[in-house]
Amino acid sequence: MIGDISTVADTRFFGAVKARARIIKCHGPGVGERQFDGPVAYAILDGTGGGVMVSRAEARGESRPALPEHISLVPAGTPIRLEVRQATSFRELVVEIPTRPGLVPACNLPVIGCARLMLADRDMLHAADLIAAECLSARPSDPVYGGGLSIVFLKALWRMAVPGALSHRRGGLAQWQLRRVTDFLEANLANGARIADLALLVNLSPSYFNRAFKSSTGMTPQAWLRAARIRRAQELLMDGGTSLANVAQATGFSDQAHLTRTFGQATGESPGAWRRARQAPSPLRRSPQIALNAAAP
Repeated sequence: MIGDISTVADTRFFGAVKARARIIKCHGPGVGERQFDGPVAYAILDGTGGGVMVSRAEARGESRPALPEHISLVPAGTPIRLEVRQATSFRELVVEIPTRPGLVPACNLPVIGCARLMLADRDMLHAADLIAAECLSARPSDPVYGGGLSIVFLKALWRMAVPGALSHRRGGLAQWQLRRVTDFLEANLANGARIADLALLVNLSPSYFNRAFKSSTGMTPQAWLRAARIRRAQELLMDGGTSLANVAQATGFSDQAHLTRTFGQATGESPGAWRRARQAPSPLRRSPQIALNAAAP
């Protein structure tokens, strides 16, 4: 046994992919096994206090460094072995790799024929971190944001898995550029921002910036801002005392009708119906102590 599953998250759909994440609290050194019905990308994130090693189940005694973060490509039915040495907790993310062709434009996903373990691909880890955060969040799924995440993740997967593919994103933003722009957008939800102003933040021309942002996130800056506004509106709606007019004003919608129309397009519900459905708090679900070598769901 490695540890207890302290957080259970519902399986979430992100466009073309399905993912599930959980936080595992460790009791000390230990080992466990995992096996999946289909091909997956399996990520270990935020190993606190030390690392987690992933190896082939038959490779007993294999000597590899235990890293706090890494991602593995695991074929269907291939057992893998986890070894915790000093980590006190970590996040575990399982992303099911679609096997049907044509799900991602310009991206024919490769067949995962053999396990590739403990890869430190920065693009994949960044996308995995965002997906895990969404899985573990109490927020409802945002189809616009989730669809963008799936495209980013699958394109990173394609680049990492296909022999000879580029290890960096052509035409995309650097991590510091993307973070500067998204932080600015989050801080200016009410006022919005012009493409020219965003491009100036990262010293790019507006036309190049617009293409680079979409390459990095899978959506235009306008679509990203709209998704961020919906997420912020959902947070405000959880406070039952905030009127819809005030929610609209705080999140950059021109009026309550604009909020209602856009919110409904993104979530399939009106803001009022969305809030009423969530006013009665549900009890926090906790799992019993579960050994990590139990069969994967």
